[in-house]
Amino acid sequence: MFEKFGWLKKSVDVAFSFRQAFSDKDTAYAALASSIKAASHLMRTEHNSKLPHFRFVFPVVVVDSPLLLCKLGETGDPELTQVSSGEILFRNPDRNEDVTCVRIATIDALPDVLTEAIREIKQLRKEFRVAEGALWKEMFGRPFPDKLADLATEQYDKNLKRPD
Repeated sequence: MFEKFGWLKKSVDVAFSFRQAFSDKDTAYAALASSIKAASHLMRTEHNSKLPHFRFVFPVVVVDSPLLLCKLGETGDPELTQVSSGEILFRNPDRNEDVTCVRIATIDALPDVLTEAIREIKQLRKEFRVAEGALWKEMFGRPFPDKLADLATEQYDKNLKRPD
């Protein structure tokens, strides 16, 4: 099922480090660690509903400078490529948590990244609709009301609408 979601599939170009060039301060690393802490907090925050729920968090770091991907080429030499966005697998060494995938994007790529994120959210909602209905039936002994499903979808669409 996860193959249906672009943000859950990982390419071979996923990164394992993130560093601001030509600086003694590692603000890139700090931004990465902060995004993971925020994502972790969102995942662990107690939901005020008693209903079972699914929660996905996709941390994103936005940079206002060129973003370079460095990898070893076929000859073993480093190759630099300028990219507009990418992903990094990262584990905050200050915390004992699983590896998290963080999307890194330039400010110019942000509209496209947001469009992708909205598409992923809509696909997740669609795919988990059946599980959502089964949980509702288990909790309340009757099917999820169609009118309520329509209202929930309408509200999600309203919340996901990108500002112009």
